Amino acid sequence: MKLYHYCIWLSLTLAVPAVSAWGSEEEQIVERELIIDVIKTQIEAFRTDDVLTAFMQASPGVKRNLITAENFINMVRYHYTAVYRPQSVTYLEMEVAEPYRVQHLMIIGPEGYGWDAYFVMEQQSDGRWTIGGVHLVKRDDIPV
Repeated sequence: MKLYHYCIWLSLTLAVPAVSAWGSEEEQIVERELIIDVIKTQIEAFRTDDVLTAFMQASPGVKRNLITAENFINMVRYHYTAVYRPQSVTYLEMEVAEPYRVQHLMIIGPEGYGWDAYFVMEQQSDGRWTIGGVHLVKRDDIPV
């Protein structure tokens, strides 16, 4: 399953060239804040076991594939433990891969391992941002 997510992430970030400027600086700041709010909402929902709120932050494609909030949370618990129960989260740069945004986070997982997390964000027709996927890469520079 991890390979599948990596392939999706890789195709999103490499197949579509990154755009360095999209909108005004103010628009970029607002967009990034909206995206970070979605990610924070989901991570907080994981922390409090609010399965429905966590599931609602996912993109329609993720919801369609997993069908229920329970399936979603079980997948996250099993495959994305660092995102499910992080010790700490640091928001790093955001990249543009039209029509997606990829928000980079550095996460310390529950066992103390460091992870780079790349959240692929999808904007919906109503303007909301949702999480289309997450790719985790273990960091070697943060020992247990």
